[in-house]
Amino acid sequence: MESELGKFIPCYDEFDEELRKRLEREVVIMNAPRGGIVYRAGEECLGTVIVMSGQLRAFTSFNEGREISLYRLFAYDMCLFSASCMFNMSAVSISLMAEEETRYMTIPTALFTRLQDSSPRFASIVSKVMMERFSDVYSLLDQVLNRRINTRLAALLLEEADLASRDTLETTQEKLASHLGSAREVVTRTLKYLQEEGLIEVGRGSVRILDRKGLEEMAGL
Repeated sequence: MESELGKFIPCYDEFDEELRKRLEREVVIMNAPRGGIVYRAGEECLGTVIVMSGQLRAFTSFNEGREISLYRLFAYDMCLFSASCMFNMSAVSISLMAEEETRYMTIPTALFTRLQDSSPRFASIVSKVMMERFSDVYSLLDQVLNRRINTRLAALLLEEADLASRDTLETTQEKLASHLGSAREVVTRTLKYLQEEGLIEVGRGSVRILDRKGLEEMAGL
């Protein structure tokens, strides 16, 4: 347990013995299956989540249950919005879902606050993470407001391919729509357009990238 805490919690070596013992007692390590909900907006404050392995998707829901992906979390990444009570952000509506089998730890809010108070460097890291998350959200807002759906979908397909390290993606139109915050029908039409342009090939539960360079041009990369 202690070795895992030291590996994934920033500045662990700077905390005194009392804080380390509290971490050993109070930190909870859990596993989430692919597709499992780690935290749902509106639930009781979970505490700060730190990903140990796997991948989490942070998303928000709107308009009759539609979703839009805000950012992704990988090993060593920290999610502060799961502890929105710590920052008095009751209006923040962010949920976490495992994109693949994921192992993660949660640090209770009171203890996390104590860690910030005890280590200026840890507090600085937390502030940096918060700014990065807000930057991710503002960047997404800019894309939604100023970029066409075909451009956003092309960029998403390239991102998914890079994460999977292959050009054939096991995904569905519903899942792509959830990432983009769009209607399934819109994504279906856009995939058809990209296929007609010779950029991709759409199969049952899959999308294969045929022309990466063309897709990059479409995405404006």
